[in-house]
Amino acid sequence: MERIAVTITEAKRLELHQDLRNTIGVEAADTLMEHLPPTGWADVVRRSDLDNHTSTTSSEIERSRLELMAHMDNRLAAQTRWIVTLTSANTLAMAGLIVAVLLKL
Repeated sequence: MERIAVTITEAKRLELHQDLRNTIGVEAADTLMEHLPPTGWADVVRRSDLDNHTSTTSSEIERSRLELMAHMDNRLAAQTRWIVTLTSANTLAMAGLIVAVLLKL
């Protein structure tokens, strides 16, 4: 279905409202005008537009979540390696200190 862009000015909307008032009555014309979009049908979002946007946004969020999890896993692995290295170095230093003390006895 092809969408036709029609520019609706306030003057055209007022003229339409006046014609509707003369044709179907004031109350019915006011009710009908309240249900029309304020800027034209080209600016009204369709359900399919929302569904497509929702699907795209969900995919982008999932991709970002996976990238963040991978980054966090890498950072956690790097921190773990650093802690193991530091702990090993401290253990070796303590062992060396104990050996030095024992040799002096």
